[in-house]
This record gives sequence, C-alpha cells and structure tokens, in this order.
Amino acid sequence: MAKSGANGSDRPPRRTPGGLPNLHVSIAVASGKQFANRHYDDAVFNAFKAVEDRVKKLTERPEIGKRLMTLVLNENSPSLDVTSHNSDADQKGDEREGFKFLFMGALLGLRNPRGHGGHLATSQDEATEMLGLASMLMRMLDRAEERLALAAFDTDDKDENDEDEELGALDLIAVAEEAMPQLNATIEEMATCLAEIGPISSAGTPKINAAASMAARLVAVKAVADELLVPTQKFRELSTEYVAQLTDLNGGMDALIHLKPFADMAIDEQAQYLVLAESIRGLRDASAAGLAAATSLSQDFKQTAQLSRHLKKPAGELREGVRQMASVQHFYNEWVDAFDEAGRWDPPLRLSSPVAQTIPRRCWVYPRASPGRLALAAG
Repeated sequence: MAKSGANGSDRPPRRTPGGLPNLHVSIAVASGKQFANRHYDDAVFNAFKAVEDRVKKLTERPEIGKRLMTLVLNENSPSLDVTSHNSDADQKGDEREGFKFLFMGALLGLRNPRGHGGHLATSQDEATEMLGLASMLMRMLDRAEERLALAAFDTDDKDENDEDEELGALDLIAVAEEAMPQLNATIEEMATCLAEIGPISSAGTPKINAAASMAARLVAVKAVADELLVPTQKFRELSTEYVAQLTDLNGGMDALIHLKPFADMAIDEQAQYLVLAESIRGLRDASAAGLAAATSLSQDFKQTAQLSRHLKKPAGELREGVRQMASVQHFYNEWVDAFDEAGRWDPPLRLSSPVAQTIPRRCWVYPRASPGRLALAAG
C-alpha cells in the first residue's frame, strides 16, 4: 500500500520545477530554476515579484510594493478578497487586516532587501520556507480571482434594486466624519509623546555632566536612554496606527471625491461636502508642518545618539515613527489635488452662503490644529 504524502493523500508530494514539492505552479515557474542552481536570494526575489505582478494584473493598478497592497487589500473596501470561504464576518475582518499586513510585510521584508543592496546569503532552508509563504499568497490570490470572476458574472444579472444599497454622498461623508476623530486622537497622542522627549533629555543632561567618571557617565546615559525609550516606542506604535487609519480612510475618500458631479448633489450634500473638503486641505497643511518638525527632532536626536549605543534604540524608534508618518503624507496631497481637479472649491465656501447655513455648527469642527500641536511638541 502506498504511503500517505505530506498533503494527507495517498499520492506522494507533487514535484514542481526546481525540485520543490507542492508549490503553487506560478512560484515554481518563477523561482524553480534559481532555486535548483542554489541562487536562493534570486529565487525569493522572483517569487514575491510574481506575487506583486499578479496583484497588479488582477486589479489593473499602477502602484507597486507596500502602497499597492495597502490599497487593494484595504480591509474596509478590498479590491481583492483573500479571506477563507467558510469564515464568518468577525473572522473575515481579522483575516483581511492580517492578510493585508502579510502581503505588505512579504514585499517589504523579503522581496525588497533582495532587490536592493548586497547579497544576503539566504540558506536553502530559509529560501524553502520563504517560497512556501509566496506559494500560500498565490493560493490566496487564486481565491480572490475566483471571487472576481463570480462578481463579474453576478453583476450581469444584478437586480436594479441592488443599486439602492450603494452608499450615497452623505453616507460616505458620515464614514469620513467618524474616522476623523479617531485620527485626531492618534495625532494628539503622538504629539504628547514628542513633547515628553525634550524634558527627559534636558533633565538628564546635568546628571550626565555631573558624573565623576566615564563609567558613571555611561550609567547616567543608559538611564536617560531607558526613560526616552518609553515615549519614542509609543510614538512609533502610534505611527503604525496613524498609517492604518489614513490608509483605511483613503478608500472611502477616493469614492467620495468621485461619487458624482458636485452640481448634481442636493444642497445638504454640497454643504457637508465642502466642509469636509476644506478640512482636508487644512489637515494636509498642518500635517506637513508637523511631519517637518518631527523630522527635524529625529535628525537632532540621531546626532545625539552617536554619543552612546544606549541612545540608538530610542533614536531608531523615533526615526521609524517619522518614516511611517512620511509614508502616508501623499494621501493628503492626493485628496486635495482630487478635490481641486473636481472643482470642489469653486466657488469657495462662505460661512454666510445659503449652502453653509445648512451645516450644523458641530460639523465645522474638524481636527485641523492637531498636527500643528504635533509641530509645537517637536519644535
């Protein structure tokens, strides 16, 4: 009787190009030759390049890398649904968020380092495991492609009543309004973290200078570094939340901007729309100022960190947080440019205009000043 294969069947594992068992055929074709020739870094790079190329083909989007994955696997409005067939609503929510970061991380952590810079000397075992991950991602894309085909078929037979379920302008604006306070709260916490860094450094400097010996100075430096690690690490964690929140908001914002011509909107829709548009512009300008100030603080801190290895960890946390902030700054610019191109500020909104008078006063309060506070905290 034949022995059971690794896949649980009575067949032996299927061999694919390069001698790798049970890999998705696309990964085997992309990487098999390099793997067989022991060019393991090239094999890993080609595998995840094949994953990226397939995502681009399925979605017909021009973006690449991390930005591509954040857009098409956005958990609120994914272009590709890679979730399990039998998962419930809660499970799908977890899967969508997790798989988004899995695809992003695979390109950032496994593909990109092998496309830029020196040879990483990846071992055969490591490469095998990495190709297994690429194969799993490809099988997820199989699932997404099946769903795209079914969706296209269903669209042809779509009942006209289904159109009533689509979100309108006010629905999308409400989603954006709900997201804004969450984004604002994150920015406020980031500002608090930055504001704590200066006092800690200032309080620690006299202690370091007063130390009687070099060994004592190093002890004092380590104590300051440990204290600085708390706000800088928190800042980096909040920056990750900030990136996720802006990325989630981007899908709805893009749909809102291009929903329908401004002239075709009802007056209450126009009013809410104009307030949102203007608040985005103000948030963009303030966020740019906050990022510039945080970047300056990070650069100054980087020079200070050269004094001791103990300071490099908090300096690295701060630098990574700033890098993450910068990675999503383009969203603000894209939103503002899209509003401008659509003529959303023509004519400009006036508080005394009939349109403006329909807006509840609470709707004028958007988180415009918080990034400015971020700039003050860093400055």
